[in-house]
Amino acid sequence: MDTYGIGGHLFARDPDRGLVGLYGHYVKLDFGFIELDSYVVGVEGEYYLDQYTFQVFAGMNQIDSSARDKTYADLDFTAGYYLTDNMRFDAGVQHQFGETFARVGFEAMLPQFDNNTSLYAKASIGSDATDFRAGLRIHFGGESGKSLKDRHRQDDPFSRLFDFTGLCLDEFEYGYYSPNTCEGAGSYRPQEPLK
Repeated sequence: MDTYGIGGHLFARDPDRGLVGLYGHYVKLDFGFIELDSYVVGVEGEYYLDQYTFQVFAGMNQIDSSARDKTYADLDFTAGYYLTDNMRFDAGVQHQFGETFARVGFEAMLPQFDNNTSLYAKASIGSDATDFRAGLRIHFGGESGKSLKDRHRQDDPFSRLFDFTGLCLDEFEYGYYSPNTCEGAGSYRPQEPLK
């Protein structure tokens, strides 16, 4: 699969109180047998209360393919808690591609890298799809030694690029939707035409 994209934020932030802004991105997905274009636009907000951070996003995701185009609501709410200034746990709910997911996550700064690298893991759990991701985040810019909490509240907001949990390819490849193939089965047997 070949994937590329570009996105951006336009926002105002008070690191002691919160953030309000606009977000948009474009992503091209080439699976070899089908190509999709994803356009996301929406509003985002964050509220900071001591060791808690509350984040919200509300927007739309337009998916275009040669078979059909479809627009989805894209909604996200996350509550994060910093156990220390360098360790965060979060939980939330996300609605995208017509499905709702519970989400949990964890991120910890690695002090041996001058607080420029963090370890993260997150899971999205829905009735028809589950996604788990883990890895390293390398933080560029800003002062060396900045805590994870300060990076989250002073640096660029989180990107929403490449999050396609719950996307059913059948309805874009064939122009048909089948509950049997869009519930994690992975087969491509369209049965019911979309209206």
